[in-house]
Amino acid sequence: MIDQNNPTKIRVAAVQLAVTGDVSANLDTCCRMIDQAAEHKPDIIVLPEFCNHLAWYQDRDHSYEVAVDLDGDFVKTIGQKAAEHKCSIMLNCTVRRPNQRVTGTNILLGPDGAIAGTSDKQVLMGNENNFLDKAAQNATILSMPWGNTGMYSCMDGDRKST
Repeated sequence: MIDQNNPTKIRVAAVQLAVTGDVSANLDTCCRMIDQAAEHKPDIIVLPEFCNHLAWYQDRDHSYEVAVDLDGDFVKTIGQKAAEHKCSIMLNCTVRRPNQRVTGTNILLGPDGAIAGTSDKQVLMGNENNFLDKAAQNATILSMPWGNTGMYSCMDGDRKST
C-alpha cells in the first residue's frame, strides 16, 4: 500500500500472460492473474499490451470485432477487480472508436474501479499499421494517489520514433 510517510513509494505488480484470440478466455485469464497479483497487496497492477486479443487480425473488420468498448463488459469486469482489491489496474486493449476505427489504448482504472484516464498508442509498429489507428491526441498526465502519472505503450517511449 502507499506509504503515507513516503507517498512516492508504491508497490507495482507486473502481470504477464499468454493472450489468445479468444476475448472471453483472455478476460478470464486477466481476472485470475489479477486475483493472484492482488495477494501481494500492490497499489497498481499492470497487465500486458493487447490483453483483450492477440495482435493478429484477418482484416480491419476482424480487428473491430475483437476490440472492446470502454464502457463494455471487458473493462467493467477489470474495473470490478480493481474495486474488489482496492488497487489501480492499468490495462491495454484494442478499443472500438467511432467510424469503425480501432486504437491500442492504455486504460488506467482507479481503486474505485472507474476509468481514471486513457491514452491511445501514438507509434504503431509493423502490421499494427494495417489494422489500428494512431492516437488522435497526446496523452494527458493523470493525478493519482501516488502522484502525477503518464501512460504509453511500447514504442511511444522512443523519442526517435515520434
